[in-house]
Amino acid sequence: MCIRDRYQRRVHGMIDLDLPRTFPNHAIFSENSPISQNLRDVLATFAHFRPDVGYVQGMSYLAAVLLLHMDEFKSFVCFCNLVCQPALLPIFLMDEQQIEGRMEIFRLFAEENIPNLFRHMEREGVSPKMYFFEWMLTLFSKVLDFDNASRVWDCFFFEGPLILFKTGIALLKLMEKDLLREDITGMMKRLKNVNAYIHDDDQFVQALRDIEVSERAIRLREALLNKFLFDLSLIHI
Repeated sequence: MCIRDRYQRRVHGMIDLDLPRTFPNHAIFSENSPISQNLRDVLATFAHFRPDVGYVQGMSYLAAVLLLHMDEFKSFVCFCNLVCQPALLPIFLMDEQQIEGRMEIFRLFAEENIPNLFRHMEREGVSPKMYFFEWMLTLFSKVLDFDNASRVWDCFFFEGPLILFKTGIALLKLMEKDLLREDITGMMKRLKNVNAYIHDDDQFVQALRDIEVSERAIRLREALLNKFLFDLSLIHI
């Protein structure tokens, strides 16, 4: 069996394993449904289009959300543009330095906006990579319901990647009182159920608006992005 065939089998196996876990409570994505097949096709085609990225667990949530709003071809085009933009591509490439840089930006946001909770989580050993990494990779579509996730996506397309950090902090702020009473086990359990803390649209939107973005955080993000673009340019020389 050639390398290409082994790659195809591995990718298709990963996709088939992930699909039943993508929005499992929504009948439209049930096994053998038309949209489920479309989802498989979009993900497999992308993996062959960008073998350097391949398939990463969690991608299925992004493609699934797009398929709810457009046909298969348009979903594929949007999916490619979404995954391959500089703000997200390092995550899907599993670039540890870039991922850790994003976690450091999130720590800075937390330290500036929710200092008490930030210190409590640090003491308990709850790092951003244990929860925010997945939130960012799926653009919150795994932990929020469709309505709330759609609001985050709208803000992401309109305002840019900083909204992902602001959304993460806003969610922690809504959960702060409960999280401060928990140890690492309790916090991780609550962090998997963040949607329960959004009681109305206005509350969520206001929580996002209340998050402050310092110049230091902006400079750190820009430096990280510039380094990635520079490293990427070297690859293509």
